[in-house]
Parts: sequence; structure tokens; C-alpha cells
Amino acid sequence: MKILIAATAESCSGREEVLLASALTDVLSTKYRVDSFILPYEPDILATPEQITATQLLTLEDTDMLITIGYPAMFLNHPNKRICLADIAPTFHEYWNTHMGVLDVPATHRARVAMIQAETVCLRSAHAIVCGSRLLQNDLQSRYKVRVTMHHFSYPLPSEENIAETFSPYFVAIGSLSPSFRMHLLVDSIAESHGAWTLQWFIPHGHSMYTHALAEYIRTKGLEHRILLHYRSCPPAVLRNSHGYICLAHKPRRIPAPLIYAVQLGISIAIPRDGGAMTELTKPSFAPIKTDISSYLDNLAIQPVATHVTHDALPTEISTLAERLVS
Repeated sequence: MKILIAATAESCSGREEVLLASALTDVLSTKYRVDSFILPYEPDILATPEQITATQLLTLEDTDMLITIGYPAMFLNHPNKRICLADIAPTFHEYWNTHMGVLDVPATHRARVAMIQAETVCLRSAHAIVCGSRLLQNDLQSRYKVRVTMHHFSYPLPSEENIAETFSPYFVAIGSLSPSFRMHLLVDSIAESHGAWTLQWFIPHGHSMYTHALAEYIRTKGLEHRILLHYRSCPPAVLRNSHGYICLAHKPRRIPAPLIYAVQLGISIAIPRDGGAMTELTKPSFAPIKTDISSYLDNLAIQPVATHVTHDALPTEISTLAERLVS
């Protein structure tokens, strides 16, 4: 049997799709003929319909099964399609009707109605749908009336490398700088902290506008000595030797890969009470208030706390996920 794995990854937060596509390709290649490709996706609310149309127009030939990973890869057409989602484009469901009314305009309304209709047809045509969190599963089943299987995805740890840096004591933040990750709240919390620890902030990808804004905000707070920015991936050894992993994302449906790495390594995890799908793996640590965050991190720097993950929340092995997708 020949399988095609097709993924789309957001420019600022699509790392999970890339990792999942690579891992599934490696596992399935041991039993089947497998091809794969990854296309970029820019989550622009008005450009999304055009990107989806372009995806639908792609012709797929000479493959017995299609496994799509991410949004809008799921819109690719094939009679034997499996859909795998770490997230689904949230802009049409949360951000279109803001309190400010910025996106509450006729063009956005029309786009939202058209996209929900297209998503419904697409999801209902799939042989199987798998997603990466219970929060996303509930949303998909309630909105589109489709059956969805949930697996907390696992991701292979990156290869080890020789590390010259030594930071002690320190916490690690990794990844997206989109507004929902509340980078300003994290900086403000560190400004309130009285601890002697530092934050090693790794930014392997992201829009230059966000990275510049973050660096400038850190400078205005006078925290260059406490918040160190690294424009690359975080080596596993740096994460393993840290006092913990921090993520302040607001109600995400996506469980970030670094959180899975932290679970696998058994290090401390610091997430807010409104941490969405992240709270499915481990208990939240604090309210999303800077005084609560700074106090928690100061105590954690003195006495790290091991992460406890319930058995039913453990990430599913890639081999198990692959078997269930093709069955």
C-alpha cells in the first residue's frame, strides 16, 4: 500500500505538525511505501479562504491512502483520507467578533460562514479524524457533529548536542510569540520577581515583528540580564537541566511540543489555570496574574517540583498512533 502524508504548518506555530509528519513518515515507512510533503500556511483571516481553495485544487495521484496533518491540509481531496489535527484555525471561531469590533464586518462574517460550511463538508468526508487534545475533540464534535478520536501526541526528542552554555538557576520558555502566548505578561512577571534565576527564551521561528517587539519590551523593562533570547531550537540538555518549562498560552487547543518534551524529561512545568488543553496533561500552577506567576517561579527556583501526569493523559506513542490511523 502507498501512503501520502501531507501536512501544512503555520508560519509562527506549526512546529507540532512538522514533527508529527516526520515521525509518522519514519514509522510507516517500515511497513508501507510512504511519500510526504509540508506546505506553509499563513493564518490571515481574510486570506485563509484563498489558501484553502488552493489546497483543494491540488491533484493527488498514485496513492492508496492520504493522511493529512494540520489545517488546511485537511482540505486535500482523496477517497481514502485520514485527518490528523493538533489544532484547527481559531480565527473564525474566536477572533472574528472581538470586543473592539475590529473584525466584526460583513466580509469577515461571510468568510466565517463559508469556512464553517467548507470545514463541515471536509471533516464529514474523512474516514477517520484524530486530534491532539480533549478540548479540540469536544470543539470538533460539537461544532461539526463528527466522530473524533483523541490522542495526546508524542514527539521524539531532538538529537542531543554538545552544550557549552551553563545557566544556573534558570527556566525555559520556547516557541510562539503570537499574542495568545502573552509574552508581555511573562516579562512583567519576571519584573515583579525577587529571585536570582534567569529565563532562557528560545525562539526557533516566528514573525520578525513579534521578536523585535519582545526584545524592545525586555529592554524597556531593564531585564536584559534576566531574560536571554536565543533565536534557535532549545537543545534537550538545556531543557533537561532547567528548573522548569514555562508556557502562558491562553486556552490553547494545541498542546505545544515542548510541554510534551518536559513531560518526557520529568521536569517541572509552569502553566496558568486558563491553560486550556495544556491542563489535560498536568495541573495548572497559578492564576494568570503577574504577582502569582512571579511568586510561584521564585519558589520553584528554590525547590523544583516533579511533574505528575495521570496514566490516561500520557502521550500516545507514535507507533500506536500510526497503526490506528491506517487501520
